[in-house]
Amino acid sequence: MLEFFQKLFEARFMPHGYCFLWRPDILWMSVISDGLIALSYYVIPVGLFYVVRKRHDTSFSWLFYLFGLFILTCGTTHVLGIVTLWYPICRFEAFMKALTAIASLPTAIALIQVVPRLVAIPSPAELTEANEALRREIGERKKAEEQVRHLNAELERRVQERTAELQSTSERLKAITESSPLGICAWDLEGRVTFWNPAMTKLYGWTSEEVTGQLSPTLTAQTPEESEANVQRALSGKAVVDLEAEGRTKAGDPAHVSFSLAPLQSGEGEVTGVLAVVADTGERTRAEQASRESESRFRTLADCIPQLAWMTDEKGYIVWYNQRWYNYTGSTFEEMQGWGWRTVHHPDHVGRVMDRWRQALADGVGWEDTFPLLSKQGEWRWFLSRANPIHDEHGNLLRWFGTNTDITEQLRSEQDLRASKARFRQLADAMPQIVWVTRPDGEHEYLNRRWNEYTGVNFEQTGGEGWLQAVHPADGEATTDCWNYSLKTGEPLRIEYRMRAADGEYRWFLGLALPGYGDDGDVERWYGTCTDIHDQKRTEQELRRANTDLQQFAYAASHDLQEPLRNMALFSQLLDREYRGQFQGDSAQFLEYIVKGAQRMHELLRDVLAYSRVSGPETEPELGADSSDVFQECTLNLSAAIEESGATVTADPLPTVAMSRAHLLQLMQNLLSNGVKYRSEAPPVVSVKATRQNGEWLFAVRDNGIGIDPRYHQQIFGLFKRLHREEFPGTGIGLAICQKIVERYGGRLWLESEPGQGSTFYFTAPALDR
Repeated sequence: MLEFFQKLFEARFMPHGYCFLWRPDILWMSVISDGLIALSYYVIPVGLFYVVRKRHDTSFSWLFYLFGLFILTCGTTHVLGIVTLWYPICRFEAFMKALTAIASLPTAIALIQVVPRLVAIPSPAELTEANEALRREIGERKKAEEQVRHLNAELERRVQERTAELQSTSERLKAITESSPLGICAWDLEGRVTFWNPAMTKLYGWTSEEVTGQLSPTLTAQTPEESEANVQRALSGKAVVDLEAEGRTKAGDPAHVSFSLAPLQSGEGEVTGVLAVVADTGERTRAEQASRESESRFRTLADCIPQLAWMTDEKGYIVWYNQRWYNYTGSTFEEMQGWGWRTVHHPDHVGRVMDRWRQALADGVGWEDTFPLLSKQGEWRWFLSRANPIHDEHGNLLRWFGTNTDITEQLRSEQDLRASKARFRQLADAMPQIVWVTRPDGEHEYLNRRWNEYTGVNFEQTGGEGWLQAVHPADGEATTDCWNYSLKTGEPLRIEYRMRAADGEYRWFLGLALPGYGDDGDVERWYGTCTDIHDQKRTEQELRRANTDLQQFAYAASHDLQEPLRNMALFSQLLDREYRGQFQGDSAQFLEYIVKGAQRMHELLRDVLAYSRVSGPETEPELGADSSDVFQECTLNLSAAIEESGATVTADPLPTVAMSRAHLLQLMQNLLSNGVKYRSEAPPVVSVKATRQNGEWLFAVRDNGIGIDPRYHQQIFGLFKRLHREEFPGTGIGLAICQKIVERYGGRLWLESEPGQGSTFYFTAPALDR
């Protein structure tokens, strides 16, 4: 060990003065500088140790000791820097530097751990407002305490100076203490209560009668040793002032108080007891607690909102961010405080933002702006920033509170909407139809290029009912009424009318429009098209004339064919009646073939004529057929077949539908007839039901007959398609007629059936009120 210290202080090295060539100017400049630095370094630890010794409530006092040790070793290295200029004890200098490094490392580690806790301590600016109210309350309390202390001092002086006036003074003191808002009590040297004013009763719950002459109840939560030390301090003449403590009332409730102790003396100056003055600090404690809870709630709320929130002082310097700001930017408060937030602003926008923010600070009015901010992932996202000034009750500006709301997706949606509108216009201008968009009141917002190309009318001329100038005068009123009805009810528009071209020619158009609804369910716009159907209308007229000619030919052909057929059937029946017994061999069978063939031919011609009527020109029949009345007529027409088969035919209450009565009668009678005809061994049971679905009626005709294999469900609706030619009579046209009738009214006809399980025929019919 001795050898270690000998080597430690060994001076066999070259003095550092040689490095300065022993030049006085450099040499003494280094000596003076190192000396002043060392002196400062030795003074700083003394100040730190003094603060820790005087302020026992100082948090992190151990950190002050670490800093003091570190700075003390640093100062020593500077002293050695002077010594080694002449006396080169370099090993000792290196040893001191090593000690400095050892002291600096735990100091740095401790500082890193403590910094977040130091940052979390609320700043004075944040507590100013809450403390202001507490200061006023404390000031009032101190005034009251000062008054009591003054009265006590006056009382002591008068006791000593005017013993004769003791009773009078005592009375005055009693009046003062009993009316005092502060609790006042006294006890003798044995600890028995000698005085207990009403304020003490109000504060603790014990009455004067309960405690006078008794040992004093426990007024604070101090340990017996702490209480005894405070009493002895007061008895020794040293003031015990404004000690904060928590006690318990008679009911066991907590009582937050501040108390002061003073000795009671006799006229001869002998200490006879202790006087205590107690102030209720519950309101202040609750106010402080409320302030802390309010601060906690504010921070929790601020961290939960989706916006980036921030706060500045009255000059616009950042003093607080919520957690979402740090989560988004990946920054720290030290990097962002003051004007550090500029580092996450886009270079192209930060100048504009700074100018507008400075203007808002100067005007003292609310601020709003949009700009991109850089995320910790390196992505620029757009934010809408708003900030409002906060004033005190006197109108003085205290701080600014602001939020940044991410509007990137909103901006993208707006860009997509603009692009979508552009694509819509391009698509609409490329369409052969006239495309238009109106507001809910019918005023045009858009007409595509085809409108102007066809009519020669520009968009400005379509305002109000200006678009009607292109509509044929004979169609104008009907078109306007139909359009106004759709605007009023919101029902889709469908109408055919003639429209004049730029060359003066009128052509037929089909106008279609659908309402576009907003989130609130109201119509926001109407979207419509006008399609040229002039050639289609002309083709339909020619087809209608051709169908009329065809129907007339069918009537004529049916009549011309039925006349010789009646003769053939009549004479074959006469031959059968007159000569039935005289025909031999195949002759009788041939005659039977002739008779049956003529009957089937007659039925076939009758059904073909009925089919041609259904498929004929679409004249407008009178709509509105009562299904119940039609059902009754059908059962009357089929009464013979129903009676012969023993069938049961029923129906639920049936609606009125938008069909011709004759067509509904033909449709329902064919389906009921099939249900009775194609029966199994059991008596037929046929039922009819109807339910309302999507603006139309769905009819179901169900039977318990022989059923139909699913392979033939589509085949049976064709002309002359029959599955049971030998067992059941018929022409195979009935279901084809049914399908034509249903299709004429835009409906559907289909079948559900399995062999031996009966059949259900479904068809839809338009509702009369749709």
